[in-house]
Amino acid sequence: MPNTRVRMANSRDVNASGRYVLYWMQAFRRLHSNHALDHALRWSAELKKPLMVYEGLKRNYPWANARHHAFMTDGMADNAAAAKRLGLAYWPFVETPDNSGHGLVAKMAEDACLIVTDDYPAFIVSAQNRAISKLAVPVHLVDGNSLVPLSLLGAAASAAAHLRHRIHANFAEAWKNRAAAEPDVPKVAKSVLEAPFQTWVGESAEVDDTVPPVAGVRGGTVAGAAALAEFLKSKLPRYAEGRNEPDDPAV
Repeated sequence: MPNTRVRMANSRDVNASGRYVLYWMQAFRRLHSNHALDHALRWSAELKKPLMVYEGLKRNYPWANARHHAFMTDGMADNAAAAKRLGLAYWPFVETPDNSGHGLVAKMAEDACLIVTDDYPAFIVSAQNRAISKLAVPVHLVDGNSLVPLSLLGAAASAAAHLRHRIHANFAEAWKNRAAAEPDVPKVAKSVLEAPFQTWVGESAEVDDTVPPVAGVRGGTVAGAAALAEFLKSKLPRYAEGRNEPDDPAV
């Protein structure tokens, strides 16, 4: 993976006695087309250690509510199924009033050779990455925000027109280095190691329900792929005219 997509959060040495490579999936919560996952798998192969995928969900993130939680946990259920198909150990955790997630990443880091996680410039991810940079193992931050790494796009742009030419200039090279649509999982990365905590098995997080889940609408990779397929088949051909039709929008 080009160095333009990977940053080191600290200068720690690889923990040679670690039991696994840990990928903390924070922002890009999918087990396909994911640069951080690809990076973690390469390190798993290099170190000949299994890969552990951790996905957590807090109760107190900004704007936490039942609708967000439902979409997130739908995605976690899809990720659990995908991990099982790929042969990867997947450790999901959903915080509840009686089961705090505080300190879980530090606990997992004790047995990790290194940590790979998502490099995302907004929301709570940057603060969490600063926190884990203080751990005793290397922390690799991987930019999966767009096809072109953010490091190649220059200073912040005030309009899409100012950004577009920068994307065009880097597109061809970025396309050659795009994330794998289906991850290449080496045999050594596969395992059935158990998590050092009680993993999520569908229990409710008991968050603010004044914004309830949308009835009949499911989140996650499977539902998202189905919605995209329906858009391409039935809505894209009339998108130019129908995108602003409130009674039957082509979106």
